[in-house]
Amino acid sequence: MVGKIAFIFSSNEGQFVGMCGGLLSKSEDGVYVSSAGEFLSNEDNVYIYDLMTGGPQSELDYFVNGQRALFLHGLEQGRRLVRDGFMPDCLAGIGLGEVTALVFAGVFNNHQVITARAEAIQACLEDGSARSVLKKKVVDKIVDEESLYAVLRNASAELFNFLGDVEMDMPRLPVYSGLTGKKYGDFHNHTYKVLISDQISNPILFEKIIANVVDDGVDYIIECGIEPVIKEKLESFLKERGLQDKVKVSFAGELLK
Repeated sequence: MVGKIAFIFSSNEGQFVGMCGGLLSKSEDGVYVSSAGEFLSNEDNVYIYDLMTGGPQSELDYFVNGQRALFLHGLEQGRRLVRDGFMPDCLAGIGLGEVTALVFAGVFNNHQVITARAEAIQACLEDGSARSVLKKKVVDKIVDEESLYAVLRNASAELFNFLGDVEMDMPRLPVYSGLTGKKYGDFHNHTYKVLISDQISNPILFEKIIANVVDDGVDYIIECGIEPVIKEKLESFLKERGLQDKVKVSFAGELLK
């Protein structure tokens, strides 16, 4: 019998046409319907649903569109897991995945946050000096992480300002922050804004998140995403601590086949 379950949303890239196979369908009226039977009528998302199901890939590869698609995929995958009987007790995410976890937990329902986050990062990527740093990071591999995160600090500041007008609430489920490795605490608007925006330009405390998830009694970790990005790392982490027989790890895509 499965005990406490954690969903970890991992996708930050890898979007492709057809990525929502089994998660989305269209009604006779042309309205998108989730696998949980919900009508998805948010007009802002219809264009992205169209790209996810029919392309073209070139439009889906545009960074902002891709981030929105990955978010919507993660959200629908989580909902499908719940429909199939996998009810999470807590949530976490890597990068964009943390924002997906927050929406899943009901902290906010404004999908424009994902667009604003992606546009802020995109603006950094289009900056000439930023491109230079990122190219060295990817090609020469000589730039330290601090230089890379420094490039993204403007994105954090932009997102922080955007969040000022976003209504938020306490999460319905515990969500672990990539910035601290700990759960988001009692609701405080300013603190939540800092946690959400600053994770763009700071290292993700992955191992601390997993250690806290396990210490909190989770028996089953399910990675949600396009493909398993962290499953192997999770299994190695648990094996190093002799927990491989105590905590099970699965990938959502395999569970939902």
